[in-house]
Parts: sequence; C-alpha cells; structure tokens
Amino acid sequence: MNADKVFKIALRYLRKNYINFCFFVERDLVWIIQLCLIKIIQKFQFPYKVFYNYSFEKNEFVDLVILNENGFVEVAAEFKYEPSHKRKDIPESRFPVCSWNEICKDVKRAQELINNKKVKIAYAILIDEGGYWYSKKNKKCFSVGEWINWKNDIWVHIVRISLDEEVKIGDKKSSIKEYFL
Repeated sequence: MNADKVFKIALRYLRKNYINFCFFVERDLVWIIQLCLIKIIQKFQFPYKVFYNYSFEKNEFVDLVILNENGFVEVAAEFKYEPSHKRKDIPESRFPVCSWNEICKDVKRAQELINNKKVKIAYAILIDEGGYWYSKKNKKCFSVGEWINWKNDIWVHIVRISLDEEVKIGDKKSSIKEYFL
C-alpha cells in the first residue's frame, strides 16, 4: 500500500472518530493522525517512517511527513485547526485561532514542496469546527482544494498536490471526496 493511501486511512479514522476527541490545539489533531499512521505502519510492516515537525532545511518545518525506506518524503502534510467559536472551554479572546496568512502559507508551502520536488504528495489541511473559515470560502486560498463537511458543522478544507498528477484538487476532473465519505 502506498504512503498516500495510508495517510488517507488515518484521515478517515480521524473523521470517523472526531466526536470522541476534544481538541484544543493543532498539535492534538496531528498527534492523533501520527499515532494512527504509526499503528498502521507497524501492524502491516510497511516500509515507512512518520515524523512530526520534520525539517527539510534549517528553520523550515513540515507538520507531518511519511518517509519511504530510502528516506524520501512520500507524503507531507501541513495542518491548521480552528476550534468552534461556540466552545465555552476556550476564551472568546482567542478566536480566531488561525490567521488568514497562516492558512495561505500552508497552501503555498505544499505547492513549493512539490515544485522543488522535495515530496511526492503534499497536503494543506484546515479543520474548521463550526465553519468560521468555511463561511469565508470565497477567499483566494480556498480557490484550490475542496471543502468537505465531516458532520456536525465540522468543515475540512483539503488541498492535495502531487508530483505524479497534473490534475489538482479543485479541478472538475478530480475529487478526493471519495476518500473521506
């Protein structure tokens, strides 16, 4: 099984079990996905390694990567997390948690990783509880990728860019919704 399929299985796991968790920060989400990836890789003895905060260059980090047995990054993923603004366990003064610049930076970073041939597949994923950013979906950074409603007003914006495919998410010819439904 290729690393991208393993990553999609971990995302499906997160989606299916999302309501069983209470996330506070981006790292909480990444941790769950990282644990899931490690378990899958170990169980099936896939030749992959998973790293958090992986560095390609000095002071340049990617949230999560899957490396093949040769040390090449098969999948790189940048994450952003916006908790629901209706939550009572997070002070109102903390919202919005993500900034527009940070979200756009992740999308640009994914594209740069592909352009520089540093990774085979790059993701920029925004998990948006309550739809704060979804309500602003006409913004330029959201012109690529797809919005998927996981359930209970949990919106996820996914940009997937690949070295092997000319068609990118958002094109009418390609859709990744099938992997997350």
